[in-house]
Amino acid sequence: MAYGDGKKKQQQNRASPYASQPPVYHGPVRGGHVYVPANRSGLTGRPVGVPALHQNGRQMGTPTGARKATTQGEPKIMPLNAANKPRPQPTPQGKRTAYFNPANKPISQPTPQGMSTSSYPANAASEPSTEIAPAQFQQHRRIQGSDQWAGSDYQIFRSYRSEWHDRDWWRNHYSRIVFGVGGWYYWNAGYWCPAWGYDPGARYSYDGPIYAYGDLSPDQVVANVQSTLRPQGYYEAEADGLLGPVTRTAIVSYQRDHGLQTTSTIDRPTSESLGMK
Repeated sequence: MAYGDGKKKQQQNRASPYASQPPVYHGPVRGGHVYVPANRSGLTGRPVGVPALHQNGRQMGTPTGARKATTQGEPKIMPLNAANKPRPQPTPQGKRTAYFNPANKPISQPTPQGMSTSSYPANAASEPSTEIAPAQFQQHRRIQGSDQWAGSDYQIFRSYRSEWHDRDWWRNHYSRIVFGVGGWYYWNAGYWCPAWGYDPGARYSYDGPIYAYGDLSPDQVVANVQSTLRPQGYYEAEADGLLGPVTRTAIVSYQRDHGLQTTSTIDRPTSESLGMK
């Protein structure tokens, strides 16, 4: 029966060739110290780092390296959110985030207070309330209907003629020339009139005299009239200092309601009626 005893001994050696090895300390893990056999896999139960053997003694597969034990500190755990995705990283300080409106366009930034973007008066709006087409120059143009305006208060309108001259001509003929919104104006009998040609690139919103009370510039006079007409319900836009169609329409309504000559501009009787003397 030696044959049988020898076969049984051979099967015992083949079944557990590493059973006699002692367990080895694997290092610290969360929750305490755990001792596990260093020569066995937790998944298959086979020895780690040693090729598996077939029943007939032949090698199966390839050896797998033993898992390295952690020697310093605890295992690093990456936190996940509810959707099992990496948590969003906060925006670093000092960096700005670009915001967009529903139309996917950059939101416009407001104009800082106290900054002026044009030559408008200090109390005027930063931009004109409406798009105003500039007046077109016509040599020796007269103000339509002014010949029907009787009285000395309207003599300046009856005698007004559009003239184009260069800068030297205007300086030689008029001692007071100031800049207003759009271009240069000369002083004539208490009124500001556009000095056509003083600056060839000037753009005037109105071609005609503007009454100058209190020694104010023409755009400041217009802005004050706009601010005065607005609470009375004649003018609803912002005070921009431009004597455009909207402002002239408001002036005509005011002049008609107060029995004044409808000149559609700022004359002396209209200015005094508004309390501007």
